[in-house]
Amino acid sequence: MVFRNRKSIRLQGYHYSRAGAYFITICSYEKEMIFGRVIENQVDLSEIGVILHEELIRSSEIRSEIDLGEYEIMPNHSHAIIVITNTGVGATGGSPGPRPKSLGSFVAGFKSAVTQRYNKTYPQSSRTIWQRNYHDRIIRDDDELEAIRRYIRQNPQAWNRDRHNPNRVVTQDGNGTDFE
Repeated sequence: MVFRNRKSIRLQGYHYSRAGAYFITICSYEKEMIFGRVIENQVDLSEIGVILHEELIRSSEIRSEIDLGEYEIMPNHSHAIIVITNTGVGATGGSPGPRPKSLGSFVAGFKSAVTQRYNKTYPQSSRTIWQRNYHDRIIRDDDELEAIRRYIRQNPQAWNRDRHNPNRVVTQDGNGTDFE
């Protein structure tokens, strides 16, 4: 058995249980387009996309330390602004897994809820839903927050150029839409 030395993509030394706003992107496994499709600049959610939407709302409602900001579910990924408002005193290091009341804890719980609900709804399926990990960005000021909100709102209209779209239209300079 080969064990890879996985390098964390989180900001070293930063505690993701700190109160603040975070921009997250979570992708489907192998960026498979399972959450829906974009039709005339609008996202038409699939059955699993509806589950994802409902569990995102539910996950934010059951966690008192989380406020859900702007979000969008795309065919193979979702973007959301997660605001951690009240973390109290969380656990410090030592135990494996994400720190309680942290961004990682929220994402792990959300992914788990979607997977469990999907598996209960479709017990015959052996589908892997999630790409390992997620991308995050710490939102540092109001200007950045507004730019990210605008990016999320405009994501369906920019789908033809989105780097997560396997059929994207690449511009002459080689770039697609990319906020991350």
